Amino acid sequence: MIELGGIAICCPMNAEILTMVEVNKKTEALPVRQNTKDIEMGEEQLSVLIKEAGEEARGKKREVMARHYDRLRDAVNRAAAS
Repeated sequence: MIELGGIAICCPMNAEILTMVEVNKKTEALPVRQNTKDIEMGEEQLSVLIKEAGEEARGKKREVMARHYDRLRDAVNRAAAS
C-alpha cells in the first residue's frame, strides 16, 4: 500500500496515475495564473481606454454646446437689435 497526498493507494499503477495528476495540476497552474494576470492587465487597459474615450466625448460635447449657445446668443442679439 502506498500513501499519496493523504490517500492510501493499493495499486502502484493507480499511485503513478495520481502522481501524474498532481504534477499536471502544478504545471497547469502557472499558465492559468499568467493568463489571469494577462486578462487583468487587459481589463485595466480597456478601462483606461473607456475612461479616455468618455472624457474625449464629454469634451467634444462641451465644445459643440458652447458653439450652439454662441449661435443662439448671436441670433437673440440680432433679433433684439432689429
